[in-house]
Amino acid sequence: MGIFDKTKPVAGLFTDDAEVQRVVEQLQAKGYGLEDEDDFVIIDRSWVDTKFSGGGQGMANPAGHGSPGGVAVVPQPFDPGVETGRQPTQGGFEAIKSAIKDRGVDDETAEFFAQRAARGAKVIVVQADEDEVGEIQRLFEDMGQARTEVD
Repeated sequence: MGIFDKTKPVAGLFTDDAEVQRVVEQLQAKGYGLEDEDDFVIIDRSWVDTKFSGGGQGMANPAGHGSPGGVAVVPQPFDPGVETGRQPTQGGFEAIKSAIKDRGVDDETAEFFAQRAARGAKVIVVQADEDEVGEIQRLFEDMGQARTEVD
């Protein structure tokens, strides 16, 4: 986000992969992610795997995200302790939180969303044009988001 950027981050929290897929399809139908894959990002537990292992095709950069007709691929889950009943590692949580904050989401919201993402939810952050913020919020609501924030 540059100094002259007229976009606002709209962040949505989703708990269902099918919802995420529908949101991605709708965003791409509106032109998001087709020319600039920084238009939106999906952050989940796999973000940690992608960032720290240097491998993996996570939801953070879904296959085909930047190309028309692309399909988001849900990766093999990174286990920060969730599936074994342990708490997520602090480093994993911080990586998720940082990824959300890097998209322009405030610290308090990023922390809340990161806690949910570390436990299996997915966060979609769209860099929406100011005049499209309401439309993106409605899209998130229509697709079943658990919570939406605009900064």
